[in-house]
Order: sequence, then C-alpha cells, then structure tokens
Amino acid sequence: MNEVFVTRFFLPSYDAGSAIQTKGDKWHVDIIWMRTQTRANRNGGVDYDFFGVDLALICQSAFW
Repeated sequence: MNEVFVTRFFLPSYDAGSAIQTKGDKWHVDIIWMRTQTRANRNGGVDYDFFGVDLALICQSAFW
C-alpha cells in the first residue's frame, strides 16, 4: 500500500505539501500536492509525489 494514503496510529501524515483553492460564482477548483517517502527509501531513492485536483460546478435545477 502506498504510504501517502496510510495513517500511523490514527495520526495523519505530516509530509510536505501544498494546497491551492480558487473559486468563482458557480465553480471552484482545488489543487493538492504532497511529497512523501517510504521507510525503505529514507536512506536514498525516489520520493513519491501525490497530485490531486477537484473540479466542481454548481448547477441549479427546477427539482431542487
């Protein structure tokens, strides 16, 4: 399992990262980046990067 998604003893991962949120009248965009590494590669190797994007559009309907 990728350690980006694993919590340790019910504590969240405090790896370096950033989040950006922008929004308009009827939309919003969230962008997330996080860098983490497994215990096996702490002495060298490649880090893992997680990128996430959330796009939302707010629509109104006659039924709601």
